[in-house]
Amino acid sequence: MLDELDRKLLEILVKDSRTSLKELAAQVGLSSPSVSERLRRLEERGVIRAFTIEIDPQALGFTLQAIVRIRPLPGKLHIVQKLIEEIPEFGECDKLTPFIGANKAVFEVEYTLSTSAFCSQANAMNFNSLKKIGTSLPP
Repeated sequence: MLDELDRKLLEILVKDSRTSLKELAAQVGLSSPSVSERLRRLEERGVIRAFTIEIDPQALGFTLQAIVRIRPLPGKLHIVQKLIEEIPEFGECDKLTPFIGANKAVFEVEYTLSTSAFCSQANAMNFNSLKKIGTSLPP
C-alpha cells in the first residue's frame, strides 16, 4: 500500500526522474536517507521498475511516426518479433493477445481470437523510409 509520501515521491519522479535525493527530501519534508530507503522499498515492491529517459524522435531526424499493426501468419510470431527487435526504427512494440475473461473481452479485436499481433511505433525520416521498414517484415 502506498502512503501519501510515497505518492508524492512518485509524482515528483514522474515529472523528472533525475530529481536528486536532496531535492526529493526537501519537497516531501524528509531526510535524504529516508527518501532513499522509501525509493529502495518502492523498487523492491516493483512499484518503480526503472528510472529512464524519453527520447524525442524528431530531434534525431525522424519526422514521421506511424503506428503499425502486424499480424504474423500462424507459427511466424517469434520470427516477426525477432525482426522487429532488429529494426532500430521501431521504438516501441507491444504484443497484443486477445483475452476473454470474466469481464468480457479486455479489448476489441478486428481479427480472429486465436491470433496474436504486434502493435508497434515506427519512426522514419520520410514516407519512403517508412515504406522500406514495412516491406522488410514478412507477410
